[in-house]
Amino acid sequence: MSTEEAVGPKSFDRDSAQQELKSALYEGNKDGSPSSLIDQIWHEFSTVTEERVLVYKDVDIKTAHAVIDELDRRKEDTALRLGYNSLLKTLKLVLMPSQIHDSHQPWLINSILDSGHLTRQERKSLRILSSTRFESFRPPYASSRKEPDQCIRPAGMLLPTLVVESGWSESLPELYHDRDLWLTGGAGSVQVVMILKWSKSSAGQVKGDIEVFDLDHFGNVRRLQQQTIFPFPPAPIAASQNIYITKGQLFGSALPAGQNPAAAVHLNLDDLRQIADEYMRYEGYVPAS
Repeated sequence: MSTEEAVGPKSFDRDSAQQELKSALYEGNKDGSPSSLIDQIWHEFSTVTEERVLVYKDVDIKTAHAVIDELDRRKEDTALRLGYNSLLKTLKLVLMPSQIHDSHQPWLINSILDSGHLTRQERKSLRILSSTRFESFRPPYASSRKEPDQCIRPAGMLLPTLVVESGWSESLPELYHDRDLWLTGGAGSVQVVMILKWSKSSAGQVKGDIEVFDLDHFGNVRRLQQQTIFPFPPAPIAASQNIYITKGQLFGSALPAGQNPAAAVHLNLDDLRQIADEYMRYEGYVPAS
């Protein structure tokens, strides 16, 4: 399904909802000091054995930046993604992102590099990044810091044009907060945000879908596409499922002269489905049927 529609609520089955309630951890900072919050976080990280999301509310800008700077000093090669939303005053950390969480990464790289819709020079000008920190956000998100799960930034730009945020242990509302930060805080640069949401049942079956968002002419978030990854759709539908990104969205203000901004680049979802199937089986899960 490819649509342009106002963003509204989305329902999930009971198992998915229970997974999100159990895995997303919301805590307050006990005494308001950076050192206390750092100690809490580092304790959680020292005991974690699988992906976990920590969300701390009511964290002021000064404290959040001090915590992030100290965690940068400590973490070295630690699998940790950090983000601070200055509008909501929430500090979020994703500990030990899973293979399923990151299954979109080879898909996006392969889709862009193998695309027959981009010239060699165009491909060379795109930087495909993951976990790179960005800070140049506009109000009301000034002073935010965010490390996307993946993004594309044309050479010479401060912010990416395309952002991917993925949720395995992360709740859908949290992913939507990330979406709003990118689109509103990155207005003028960030053209499109993809949200992938994975959820597992008590039987170890994984569902997944992908949504694509941008801003309309009035600055409101709108959904452009929504597609199911798992359960498997019928083979003819699966083979034809694509996410469509225009060159205007991909390059933004860096669009090469003479290029048609409406020309589409196709990202085939069956390719993502195959990678996600492989990665989830490594972790002991199977696709929902």
